[in-house]
Amino acid sequence: MLGEGDNDVAFIFYFRCEGDYYNIYVRTEGDQFGRTLDEHYKTYKGGKTRLITTSTAEVPTSFNILDSNERILTLDNLASNKEDIRLQTRDGKKLKIEFAIWEGLPSIIETSKYSSNLTLNILERNAPYLGFPDEV
Repeated sequence: MLGEGDNDVAFIFYFRCEGDYYNIYVRTEGDQFGRTLDEHYKTYKGGKTRLITTSTAEVPTSFNILDSNERILTLDNLASNKEDIRLQTRDGKKLKIEFAIWEGLPSIIETSKYSSNLTLNILERNAPYLGFPDEV
């Protein structure tokens, strides 16, 4: 759950499949709508830290979905529409995450000591891509 302020609004993400990896777009209404989740290196709490936040990068960070045994999954492999998953960057950096606000944006700290499963709740499959409404 990524929240803005005290609203505790869950973000809705669109997972755009590119082979066995995904580019992840924000579909929650607001300033972040249409942006991708992207990796950034920033100074945080006195050290250089990898953060995942939103951006408009033309080549966003790509992610793999992992099951509890660390195997790469695609959405077609998921047994149900609600699964506990883990994410890793396409280049193999597993997200051990905690949440923070960085420069006013909800962000995920990748290099945290905390290992986390995420609950993926699929609302729709084959949803139209943001830039091409007829494409699935």
